[in-house]
Amino acid sequence: PHMAVEYMYGVKPWLSLGASVDFQRTAWTEDSSRRNFYNLCVLPTVRFTYMRHGLVDLHSGISLGLDVNGGSEEFYKGGKTVVSGAVDLNYIGVSVGKDHWYGTFDLGGTFAIYDKTAIFLLSARIFRVGVAYRF
Repeated sequence: PHMAVEYMYGVKPWLSLGASVDFQRTAWTEDSSRRNFYNLCVLPTVRFTYMRHGLVDLHSGISLGLDVNGGSEEFYKGGKTVVSGAVDLNYIGVSVGKDHWYGTFDLGGTFAIYDKTAIFLLSARIFRVGVAYRF
């Protein structure tokens, strides 16, 4: 499964601050043994809304935080659990809806940065589609 929860607070009509928690787990069988991998990202976020027109908002954002990878596989630099910095770039996002419920589509990428020789693109976060609720 891949699940994410996000909270954003509108500071100004064009600026929101918040955070997201993202969890992904994968399991498979290889050579008759069960293997698994998990990834957890905790990311404080800044989002800029640069167009509002009727039911449609366009936005971009950046998040900086921590990424934890683990599971049965050993990281190529040693260890089964790796904690690293993470950057999420939301190049463009579209929200459609009114009042409380709305849909969202974002295009971007989340990168886990272990050191200058190990930067990983977490591919499950390139295209994001979701349903959201505004309080």
